[in-house]
Amino acid sequence: MEFRFDLPDGYSRTDWETFFRALYRVYPGVRLRHILVRLLSAAVGVLNFFLTVGLLVSEDSTPASAVLPAALCLVTLVYAVGFRRLVLWASRKHTPGAQERMTITIADTGVTDQTGPVTTQYAYSAFTGIFYCRDVYLLFLPGKRALLLPERSRTGISSPDLRRFLEEKTGMPVRTIK
Repeated sequence: MEFRFDLPDGYSRTDWETFFRALYRVYPGVRLRHILVRLLSAAVGVLNFFLTVGLLVSEDSTPASAVLPAALCLVTLVYAVGFRRLVLWASRKHTPGAQERMTITIADTGVTDQTGPVTTQYAYSAFTGIFYCRDVYLLFLPGKRALLLPERSRTGISSPDLRRFLEEKTGMPVRTIK
C-alpha cells in the first residue's frame, strides 16, 4: 500500500499555521516562549513611549533628542504586534525547500520526502508523534520538526485508510487536535 502527497508549491501559509497550532499544543513551552517575547517587546515599546513623551515634555531637551526613543518605540510595538506573522514568514521563507515542489510518499518501507533535488527517507521509528489538525496530518520528528501531509494534496486511498496505516506502522495513535 502506498500513499502519495503532491505539493507543487511546497507548504502553504495555512499549512504553517496548522503546524504552529499543533506545535503549541504538543509543546506548550514553545507557545509560552513566543508569548513572553511578545510581552517583552510590548513592555519595551511602552517604556520607550514614556521615555519619548518624557523627553518631549522636558524643558532641557529638544525634539531631535526624542527621535531615537520614538523610533525604538515604534519598532518594538510593531514587532510585538506582528511577531506571529514574522514567525510564519520566517518559517516559510527560510526552511530549505519549503517553497519547492514536494512529493511525500508513505509506503510499507517508510516515508520518503522528495523536495526539489533532495530525497530524504524516514523510518517509522523516527517519528515521535502523529497528529491530525485542520485536514493536515503532522508526523513529528525529534527537534520540534514535522512532515506536514495536507489532505488536499493526497492522491490515492482515503483518509481513514491512511490513519489506520500510520497507526499500524508506527505503533502510535493518531491524535486529533482541534
